[in-house]
Amino acid sequence: MTERKRPGIKVPNIKVEGEDEGNALFVMRLVQQPVLPQDVYSVAEVARLLGVKPIKIYHYAKDAVNPLPLRKWRNGSRGSFVIREELIDWLREVTDLPKTSYPDPE
Repeated sequence: MTERKRPGIKVPNIKVEGEDEGNALFVMRLVQQPVLPQDVYSVAEVARLLGVKPIKIYHYAKDAVNPLPLRKWRNGSRGSFVIREELIDWLREVTDLPKTSYPDPE
């Protein structure tokens, strides 16, 4: 069997002025890729939009009261997806507006 290489994250070696080589400061910033507005979203894109893991999207779709409108192709290929308008309608149904207003920022 061949050994597969795993992709790695290269972290830049940023040295703070006045520090020696052994105490170099490493900075790594994880940035999620934005989800652009589109007519249809994949499960991974919906998960990024809602800030949850993709498995949670499948749990929302199995909800007995108000399931997430997760669709599939008739032949079952190419995974699941959500239509934008249906996602917006679903979000309106499962969320509430706050009863009180937010305080003014100072």
